[in-house]
Amino acid sequence: MGISKPEKELLSVDDQRAMEILEAVTHRKDGHYESGLLWKYDAVRLPDSKAMALRRWECLERRMKKDEELAGALRTKMFDYVQKGYVRKLTSEELKIRHPREWYLPVFPVYNPNKPGKLRLVWDAAATAHGISLNSVLSKGPDQLTSLLTVLIQFREYRVAVCGDIRDMFHQVLMREEDQHCLRFYWEGDIQGSAPNVYAMTVMTFGACCSPTTAQYVKNINAKRFEADFPQAVEAIVKKHYVDDMLASVETEEEAVKLAQDVKRIHAAGGFEMRNWLSNSSIVRESLQEDTSTEKYLGAEEENFTEKVLGLWWNTTTDCFTFKVSQRYDRDLLSGCRRPTKREVLRTLMMMFDPLGFISHFLMYLKVLMQEIWRSSIDWDTPIEEPQFQKWLVWLKVLPEVANVQLPRCYRLSVSMDSSCNIQMHTFVDASESGFAAVVYLRFEQGDATETAFVSAKTRVAPLKFLSIPRSELQASILGVRLANSVARSLSVAVSKRYFWTDSRDVLCWLNSDHRRYSQFVAFRVSEILEATDVKEWRWVPTKLNVADEGTKWTRQPDLSASSRWFQGPEFLRKPQEEWPAPSHHGPTDTEIRAHLLAHVSTTESIINPQNFSNWTTILRTTAFVFRYISNSRRMTKQRTGGPLTQQELARAENFLYRLAQSDEYAEEMAILFNNRLCETDKQRIPKSSSIAFFCPFLDASDVLRVRGRTGACPMIDYDAVNPIILPRTHHVTHLILLQYHRKYHHQNHNTVLNEIRQRYRIPRLKSTYNTIRKQCQECMNERATVGQFRL
Repeated sequence: MGISKPEKELLSVDDQRAMEILEAVTHRKDGHYESGLLWKYDAVRLPDSKAMALRRWECLERRMKKDEELAGALRTKMFDYVQKGYVRKLTSEELKIRHPREWYLPVFPVYNPNKPGKLRLVWDAAATAHGISLNSVLSKGPDQLTSLLTVLIQFREYRVAVCGDIRDMFHQVLMREEDQHCLRFYWEGDIQGSAPNVYAMTVMTFGACCSPTTAQYVKNINAKRFEADFPQAVEAIVKKHYVDDMLASVETEEEAVKLAQDVKRIHAAGGFEMRNWLSNSSIVRESLQEDTSTEKYLGAEEENFTEKVLGLWWNTTTDCFTFKVSQRYDRDLLSGCRRPTKREVLRTLMMMFDPLGFISHFLMYLKVLMQEIWRSSIDWDTPIEEPQFQKWLVWLKVLPEVANVQLPRCYRLSVSMDSSCNIQMHTFVDASESGFAAVVYLRFEQGDATETAFVSAKTRVAPLKFLSIPRSELQASILGVRLANSVARSLSVAVSKRYFWTDSRDVLCWLNSDHRRYSQFVAFRVSEILEATDVKEWRWVPTKLNVADEGTKWTRQPDLSASSRWFQGPEFLRKPQEEWPAPSHHGPTDTEIRAHLLAHVSTTESIINPQNFSNWTTILRTTAFVFRYISNSRRMTKQRTGGPLTQQELARAENFLYRLAQSDEYAEEMAILFNNRLCETDKQRIPKSSSIAFFCPFLDASDVLRVRGRTGACPMIDYDAVNPIILPRTHHVTHLILLQYHRKYHHQNHNTVLNEIRQRYRIPRLKSTYNTIRKQCQECMNERATVGQFRL
């Protein structure tokens, strides 16, 4: 979450089928919408699931006998569902009819620790019978949810906030009759101790994987009917709802009241009931008082009234976000009385829900500690070691201060949102050996007034494999670009200009130079940055002024007060632009410079030209003598070599001719392999478009291109047979070699010749190439002419 992705994604075949089903079976009925299950395919066959569901019911029944409070809550909940028509009891006549699709679902209760006393029934569509579950034959459908980050970011844009939720959203969508028999379940019999009755759901259930998509689809198509009359309310329903919760903000109280009433009216037309209205305005609360459910209190008598909205605690009195330490935490563990296990450290980290990254700089310390615990290789349920325990105690000392965090919901306190307001986005990035951090701020400028506001932050630990600091800084820049793009797409207000701040001069040098000169690690990431940003948007900031530094280092205890620079942004952003850190000059850097393969093309052309030779033996011996001459010219007179050519000299000349042929055809592949030999990391693969990629090529000790064979472990096979030399089929050197083999076998035994060639060389389309050489052989042509004259 918080990392950008394409705005419009193509639907898979399964998602396309799910949408076709939704469009075909969804329609209005009795003030509600009726839809159906999203089957993956038409001819679905379901096994008998009665035994599985009955066994699960017996387990629940035994649990209810042991817990009278649970039994009472379940019976009350089921009675309420029957009265509302969510479930119906099947008659004996219906049970006698065999339906093509029948499925029995186990039922189990779920409690929310944040809502004591509230119980929810879940129908377990993931339960299997004979290896098949209902969810396994249902399609999830396309994700139609608005991003949580988008909803929360837009919730903070304007002064007056209003939110509410839909009562029993899934249960307001009716299930078509033919699919109701796939939602059967067992419940208590009419008489205590009698056999359980069979019920069926008449509405969508919690537990079916297709329910979220169907509910969102119904909500949206119902709203779009009113797009012409209530455009703002329709936009709030489609784009500012997350599942059943609506979070919206407007500039005035009158707009908030009208928006809430219009949304309520539209939902009611589709059978949905909006309730639990919340607002930071007392006028809005009083206007919506008649619509308020008794489940939430909307009065303003309490000075510190807080409500949980999409996982965040919102104080409607002070209009601030805050944090609470959940009751689910182990008090003995958080007091430091006992040493936690690896599992408990991870559980503590994951229970801190922070979608916008308000306290990500505080949680970063625990992430780094978790990685250190992981490196220690202890088991999940083994207490952590002493060094990690001491760091755990340091983090626990700061934990109580999280409850004091107060971050204003609205970005602006005094500046108004009109055409005269200039809005800028500032993204700060930083990295250390421990991890990366990026934080985004909005800067509002109107006349002489300037305000800054924290928007979102993201932190990530460094990979287990060590990264250099320049590479880590580049990774942090990538993180900042992706986060900034997500924030920009989420905002409904226009941003006039963007700035990206880094304290890494290497990153700025890479961005301002030809990134193709550097290693692939740098080149690919710089390319992504330049595609998403303009290089003029990047600026240098001293480390002391880089607020993202707080997300990567714990040199001092993090400041969680509302006036801290983490929440307010650096001080220079509230000053005129002339007082910002001055841009620095960015010259070229040798860091991560790409290693290049030295080419010998010009030299080889001046030494040997294969086109001047018609015999392999001649070109081989000539090349060997040329190399001997060069070597003798560099030596003293007494050290010069003479006499017949040695085997080493011939082998050297032979390898030279192989490289000459390969460099003319496979220069790019050889460069890649040579660079991979020099560079331990960031090795590049041969492009799939290469004609020799399938051969898994490599360079041997003489830099000759060979095939990587699979029989190398066998000592009885010759090296050339295991790793044959790759030669281009059209090169003159290759033609000379083939002609040499052809003459060796006296222009006959062509299959034998091909087999002998394959023992040492790998030539694409060898057979056709050899046939061409054979037909062009002058000796063969003379022989055929002589035979023809004799026949005449």
